[in-house]
Amino acid sequence: MLSTAQAQVITVGQNINVTKQSGSQSETAIAISRINSNLVTISSNGGGNMINKFSANGGASWANSAYAVPGGYDSGMAADSFGNIFLSYQVNQQTHVARSTDGGATYGFHAAIAGGGADHPEMAVGPGRVAGTTDLMFRDSVNGQSRIVNASSSGFGSTGAFTTQTNQGAGNFGSTAIGNNGRAAFTVMTSAGTAGPDNLTVRYDADGLGAGASFVNGATIVTQVGGWRPIPAQPSRTIDTQVSLQFDSSGGVHNNDLYMLYTQAANPTTNDTNIVIRRSSDNGATFSSEVRLNDDLGSNSQFFGRLAVDQTTGYLASVWYDARNSVGNNMVEVWGTVSMDGGTTWAKNFKISQGMSDGRTSNINNGNEFGDYIALDFYAGNLVTAWADSSNSTGDNPDLTKGLDIYYARATVAVPEPSTLLLTSLGLLFFFARRVKRS
Repeated sequence: MLSTAQAQVITVGQNINVTKQSGSQSETAIAISRINSNLVTISSNGGGNMINKFSANGGASWANSAYAVPGGYDSGMAADSFGNIFLSYQVNQQTHVARSTDGGATYGFHAAIAGGGADHPEMAVGPGRVAGTTDLMFRDSVNGQSRIVNASSSGFGSTGAFTTQTNQGAGNFGSTAIGNNGRAAFTVMTSAGTAGPDNLTVRYDADGLGAGASFVNGATIVTQVGGWRPIPAQPSRTIDTQVSLQFDSSGGVHNNDLYMLYTQAANPTTNDTNIVIRRSSDNGATFSSEVRLNDDLGSNSQFFGRLAVDQTTGYLASVWYDARNSVGNNMVEVWGTVSMDGGTTWAKNFKISQGMSDGRTSNINNGNEFGDYIALDFYAGNLVTAWADSSNSTGDNPDLTKGLDIYYARATVAVPEPSTLLLTSLGLLFFFARRVKRS
């Protein structure tokens, strides 16, 4: 009997070199417009400046955004239901936020948030606490304490004032999520100073973001992957547990559930790191048991997992770096999977990247190996991914295989119509009924 996840038809498109730039680029963010799926935008680190690219044809070709940010780095992106795309980033240890209404070609709004100084202020958006609005937020830090910064959008081209919520507890390497009615959650690694073990602590606000948002402690998950875990594919820069939070706001069976994806291992020294996920039905107060997403049979590394929810269907998608095909466990491809049933079952893993990359030698003007994360967005069956790639599989990397360029691929996720599934099931029943009768 086929599981719901196995009933999917997943088609992976061609890899596209987005940056085609000398030196190495890494740590990328991506967003697809919620009103025009042909509009896609990507941001990444590279050469001491933030690189912003956009595509108006679904990623077939890319152009430079008019929004230049000298010295910018560590970007995050999120798209709201009105068609706005928000970009967060750092300049000189200060967090900035910008908004685009044309898929990242230009940005007509900008806010510099006083204070802060976090690594990677990751954006999140979701249905607002006030009807007819969306809320957005990110987490950064002030003097080692987590700070939540949030605002509200009431339509296309609209962003309200930002409100900061300080003293949300110490920690780093975090992720944020917004669900229905402005409910919000974030998580941080509370120690982050060793190869592991470590704690992932969830904090959540169930009654919605506002000027007086109040976060309370939820679950604490123990992971054997700490903040500085060396593995053969990332021996110098190291990896962390790379947590990724997402709410389901689709209105489906798992509406309001919160998902947490992260990297796990059996102990703090093994190189057999895996991508796992848990689900919470109480905003993060408690979570289900771990489900492992990578289906390889060996003991090679998987890391830098990302999670996204397609809010039009409630389907989940995850992508990650994967060394399953590397004899020395030191070169990687990008793999992914999709779930239709809230993470209970998952499709057979599929390969996204067309070549294999080596971050250890891809350090022209960089020294950061693969950096700290890759990017994923998922909307209306369109799964878009961006990552740092040194394979030169497209033949247009100016540094050949000695530098990392940002690559892009779009996968489409289709599901047979319910009538088709029903007819198939009835046909099978009829076939077996005939067999029984004739035996």
